[in-house]
Amino acid sequence: MQKRMPQEIYDINAIKKLFRIYMAYYLENPNVFKFFYFHQLNQPNKAKDEETEIDFPEMWKETFKGFVLKGKISVTEIEVVAKIFIYAMHGMLTLSFSNNGDLNEELVYQDLEKMVDYVLK
Repeated sequence: MQKRMPQEIYDINAIKKLFRIYMAYYLENPNVFKFFYFHQLNQPNKAKDEETEIDFPEMWKETFKGFVLKGKISVTEIEVVAKIFIYAMHGMLTLSFSNNGDLNEELVYQDLEKMVDYVLK
């Protein structure tokens, strides 16, 4: 995602593009999503993992700092806003892969756009 999204400050359209890239990867690679989110992963060496682990709170601060600067959200709201989107995207992907409804790729993207507009406008 970082290679496809080189800007430093994201506006609402860039956030939509970023989330769309994230969703598209898993929609194109459903087995990768299922592997990461449906299987228990063991952590044999937690200390070593912490050295290479992504600092999600820092990444979220960078992603949403434009919205903080514009007064759309506060610094203290970044984590909950990030989690709203992450959990929503993972839920939509799970529902889409389950084939238990009509949530196809087009509807996933439409719903994602509506959620971004609602939370960040």
